[in-house]
Amino acid sequence: MKNLNRVTPAINRTESQDDISIISADFTENVKSSTGPTNTVMSLHNVSYNVNVKSGCFHKKSKTVLNNISGIMKPGLNAIMGPTGSGKSSDIFRLLDILAGRKDPIGLSGLVLVDGRPLPSNFKRLSGCVIQDDIFFGTLTVREYFWFSANLRLPSSVSSDVKSKRIDEILHDLGLTKCADTQVGFVFIRGISGGEKKRASIGMELITSPSVLFLDEPTSGLDASTANAVVLLLKRLANRGRTIILSIHQPRYSIFRLFDSITLLSLGHLVYHGPCEKSLPYFQNLGYTYEKHNTPADFILDIINSDSIAVASTNQERNNEITDEEATTVARQLSEKFQTSEIKSFTEIELASVLEQNEGETGCHLNGTSVCLQCHILYNNSPSLRFSALLSRNGQKHNEWNSGGEYATNFFQQFSVLSRRAFRNIARNPPQTVANIATCLVVGVVFGALYFDVDDSATSGSQNRFGILFLVSTMVLLFSYPSIDVFVEEKQIFIHDYVSGYYPIISYFLAKIMADIIMMRTIGTIMLAVITYWMTGLKSDPRSFLIYVLFLLLIGYSSVSVALFFSITFQSIIIARIYMFFFYTMSVCFAGLILNTRTILSWLAWLKYLSMSQYALSGLSVNEFRFQTFQLCPMMPHYQQTSVRLRQLFRFPGFLSPTNIQPPGKDD
Repeated sequence: MKNLNRVTPAINRTESQDDISIISADFTENVKSSTGPTNTVMSLHNVSYNVNVKSGCFHKKSKTVLNNISGIMKPGLNAIMGPTGSGKSSDIFRLLDILAGRKDPIGLSGLVLVDGRPLPSNFKRLSGCVIQDDIFFGTLTVREYFWFSANLRLPSSVSSDVKSKRIDEILHDLGLTKCADTQVGFVFIRGISGGEKKRASIGMELITSPSVLFLDEPTSGLDASTANAVVLLLKRLANRGRTIILSIHQPRYSIFRLFDSITLLSLGHLVYHGPCEKSLPYFQNLGYTYEKHNTPADFILDIINSDSIAVASTNQERNNEITDEEATTVARQLSEKFQTSEIKSFTEIELASVLEQNEGETGCHLNGTSVCLQCHILYNNSPSLRFSALLSRNGQKHNEWNSGGEYATNFFQQFSVLSRRAFRNIARNPPQTVANIATCLVVGVVFGALYFDVDDSATSGSQNRFGILFLVSTMVLLFSYPSIDVFVEEKQIFIHDYVSGYYPIISYFLAKIMADIIMMRTIGTIMLAVITYWMTGLKSDPRSFLIYVLFLLLIGYSSVSVALFFSITFQSIIIARIYMFFFYTMSVCFAGLILNTRTILSWLAWLKYLSMSQYALSGLSVNEFRFQTFQLCPMMPHYQQTSVRLRQLFRFPGFLSPTNIQPPGKDD
């Protein structure tokens, strides 16, 4: 049982055979339009990246975070390393995003090529990208996750049987067979381990058998043994012709020695790019002292961090800390030394050959006038040109990359798969679903008991009817308050899937809204409507009852849309909740029951048109009071005044007209 969960080669396969990318001739034939060519070479040519940072209260200045980066990423395990503690704003993260085509092109200059060509428009779908955080729906199993990935990223021409074989193959090769049918886990369910989550994240991207795979710190949060197993898996994939590019901090020696090439960045400068085995001798030749008890990775990272023992000992064994200015100077000096190194010269030759091999078809060069207009403008950092202009150019040799559209499946399949995922996620989260239904039941019973069997008098009867209609519509409005978390909880999942080319925004939005409305906003609202309507003894007319239910559903759906608007508009959930609470409060105030809208200031009167409660209460009141017959009160003048006031409020023909008044004791 233990062996099933380890990363082991597939049974009865030779090392040269790609047990991840080849499961059958049928699969290979069917996914040609969904996968890129093998043995892919990615290259960067004088790439720089500038960001605007605040300088004072109203001014911004441009800051160069990547400075003239050039390099080549060939099939194998390519590592990008840099200073720690910079988080998502670190140089290595930006460079990884630029290579993957996921960075905002504003402020970006230089060329990023794949097989000597500009990145195709569907590159993000054809490549794989594993982010640092393992983002999953905790209610789904590993197998279900692979199923969703297969049905969204593989074309419809691939049969279900082939997809199932593909999933089983990846589960076996990643050592996930034992936990394949186990839920990932969330706060109420203990799921799979951290190492299994990381391998599941990699497996999600291997569904399409990408030739280029990007990983952001795949060993983050893992223990030493699990981290080593994950990198061994990546090494095995790289040995079969895949170009794997990963960012990593402080790798142990057993992991460091597996890298084919490393790219070292320090404060935005390229200080080394070349074979991993040549990195240690290179820095030793620069005069840095390598202590025997140290590891090569720690030694190199200490140097580029500019605060190391190696640097201190090189600088006459001083003990004082290096300032920011000195660190910048060290990074610049290291970059200048690398520019004149033999390794850099060899890299320049390789970069030139990448451009020259397709010169006849594209005309792209980086010297003089032979650069095409689009590349020339981009190369000279024109902020008005985005990468999309470069993506529109496709060479004939690059048809493998540009085959297929932006998405592998059509809208209807995307909507079907996403709806199934959303419904399953809600159904397997009992605390949330049960709490919603239980709240509606309790509120319905309490309101029904308070207003039980209202009478037909013109005073207490009309007052209680207005009270129950106002309270029920207000409660349905407030029940939608938790909807503000619908997109917030899944924001990271959506961003990853959308950027990776799983589906467009409209497919996700409609599927998510439909699942949330049916499961969370329809069932509970209908139960609340049934209980309150018949317990309070409102108009016993099936047509009026259906209209009552319809109005409650409509105000529930409208309030959900408002909640989603605020959750999407504001990045901070706290700010979104404040604005949403204010909007709901104003909506209730202008409902027409607790505030006479005719008495407010004229320049504030328009606010009543933004009140959802006003429309709901008006509709529910008209539905209940129209053509309703009430018993005449002993105090006729008071009742007549009340009748006139209600008619003026709702302005509906026949609403509480004098013909509907009946003296007490008289038959209908």
